[in-house]
Amino acid sequence: MKSLLPIALSALLLSSCDPTITGPDGDTLDVTLLAKKIEDRLKDSCVGYQFVIYHDGKVKALRAGGDARLSYETSPRKMSTDDKYNIASVSKTVTAAALLHALNKKGLTENDTIGPYLPKHWSVPSKTKKLTFKELLQHKSGFRTTYGSDYASLKKLFVEGPTNDKSLLYNNANYAIMRMLIAHLSGAAITPVPSNASATEIANIETKQASEYSEAYMKYCQANVFDKVPGCSNMACKPTETHSALAYQFPKDGAKGTDFGDMTLTNAERGWHMSSLQMANFIASLHDKGAIISKNLVNKMRDDLMGYDFNTQTNAGHQYFYKGGLYPGKRADGTKWNDGELNSALIGFTKSGMSIGLIVNSQYRRNNAYENPLYAVLRAYDEWYK
Repeated sequence: MKSLLPIALSALLLSSCDPTITGPDGDTLDVTLLAKKIEDRLKDSCVGYQFVIYHDGKVKALRAGGDARLSYETSPRKMSTDDKYNIASVSKTVTAAALLHALNKKGLTENDTIGPYLPKHWSVPSKTKKLTFKELLQHKSGFRTTYGSDYASLKKLFVEGPTNDKSLLYNNANYAIMRMLIAHLSGAAITPVPSNASATEIANIETKQASEYSEAYMKYCQANVFDKVPGCSNMACKPTETHSALAYQFPKDGAKGTDFGDMTLTNAERGWHMSSLQMANFIASLHDKGAIISKNLVNKMRDDLMGYDFNTQTNAGHQYFYKGGLYPGKRADGTKWNDGELNSALIGFTKSGMSIGLIVNSQYRRNNAYENPLYAVLRAYDEWYK
């Protein structure tokens, strides 16, 4: 059964918040109007949605609509801003913040090399050892292929080594390896592989290491990221509710929804289960409050696209930065990729200082066309902030 405590907290935040902000030009802006414009675009265009708008470290609007679990599921329910979903690649922003925190604590920077912090028994080439943390953070590592985010796949990729082509190429492996890097940077206890170990012994120890790295990464993120964010205790990379919120196809096809399962062993590049309220709390704590890492490092994340997809302008010229997550529902040919689709987003507007956490638990279809629900926010923002 879904806990009523988070719902009560959301209601309290909503009832107590002042929906107005003072804009950078001194004008008074009503965030309620922005929330309505966003909601008007989302409703009836997806199965369910939730978003939270923050400004100056305070909640300014919470909205949710549609379904978290459709009527034919066990324990059906409407969507709320407390429903947790696997936020996919938005997890990378959490990982980037954790990695920069770990580097800073050890007196290192993103320009240092990763070699000393890879598993000791991996026989990696010098070009792998010479990769910098920044090259991974910016997806400029030279890895032009991937085998997956599990331990064995990462070992295969990093032992093969990167190509010489360091141009931008989004690769989940760049962030999946960070659970190992963060574990070693933090001094976590990882079972060593003896130099004379047999192939069977190595395989057994690596199975153990896979769990140790994932647990060390999650422990570090909890202590140094989430514990500094309101409402983010006991975070996990798997569903933790008996009847978790689900993702669906849209238009609805009558099929059961999905929560995408347990991603504990493939985390860091994906997997964190968060609500839009927790996402908004996170981005506000990171950027507005400077509670996780220094403002200098936060600005580097934004400006150098470390943990973010882009820092650009809306059609009306408003600067914003963004990190999106996606588990696609269908392939280009219309066949199923997943049982449902999940879209998540962190969005920050530079001039107004406003940040938004957004989750849509299906495809977003507007005017008979599928598109990223980010555009519902951007178009609404352009109409609102003139």
